[in-house]
Amino acid sequence: MSYLFGLFAAGVSCTILILLLTGLYRHHLATTAVYVGGFWAMVPELHYILPSGISSDFFFLIYSSPISDIFFFHYTINARIGQSHANVDHYVSAGLIGVMIVLLFIYTYFTRRSIATE
Repeated sequence: MSYLFGLFAAGVSCTILILLLTGLYRHHLATTAVYVGGFWAMVPELHYILPSGISSDFFFLIYSSPISDIFFFHYTINARIGQSHANVDHYVSAGLIGVMIVLLFIYTYFTRRSIATE
């Protein structure tokens, strides 16, 4: 379960970086985009919850191939955790959540500052 939190945190962090670097954090849907980015990072995991069949097989193919890196480095994170020791996923997830918290503070600072200057 902590692994999914880590994937969500990676998606949120990547989305925040994209919004901050492009200046789109001023858009009124930017906060919604942050949450959507978190869920986007977990899309390859859908094969675990979908019933068996074509859609489940399709998501498993995405999950098990390097193409899943378009979901905010999902394949790379899986490969790093899979090559490591048994409980490393907790540490990786904790690190990703820590990065997400720091980026959320930075995002909040820029968002509040842009609201104050309007």
